[in-house]
Amino acid sequence: MKRPKNAPRSQSIGEMISTLVYIGMGLWLLSAALVSPIDYPFWKKTGLYICGGLSLLASGRFLIGDLWNQFKRRSK
Repeated sequence: MKRPKNAPRSQSIGEMISTLVYIGMGLWLLSAALVSPIDYPFWKKTGLYICGGLSLLASGRFLIGDLWNQFKRRSK
């Protein structure tokens, strides 16, 4: 049975697990960048910050997608 177009979308177990993994990795990478030794190269710390931030951003991919779809519908 298909869900109506205006019905809210529910997340599957796999989507919830992957979201938790993205959050966990993002926090781990950001904490690794924060506590890394002073003698770490600049590019290594920068890479940890970028990857951690992108991982946290990816954890909200379904929310971002829903917001984008609402924006597209309203701009028509």
